[in-house]
Amino acid sequence: MKEKYQNLIKNLRFYHDNLAQFEREYQNKYLLIWEQMVAGIYPTYEEAMQDASFKYDPGTYLLKQCQSVPNIKKVYAANGVFQPISTA
Repeated sequence: MKEKYQNLIKNLRFYHDNLAQFEREYQNKYLLIWEQMVAGIYPTYEEAMQDASFKYDPGTYLLKQCQSVPNIKKVYAANGVFQPISTA
């Protein structure tokens, strides 16, 4: 069980490490990431989920919509929580 979640973390890291490229190539598409590779590209979440659940065990893959996010700075709040603020 623990190995599944380690794989999920690796897949999430792969997504973030390659986000700039993914944003250029797959903007607004849903990516199925398995074993640190793009295993599928889909126009809707439903299609991505259906294919992923058919092919892979839960917890071994990542489904993520590829979207650009605005630049957000983090500031340290007095209560010890990081609060995002927009830079726009």
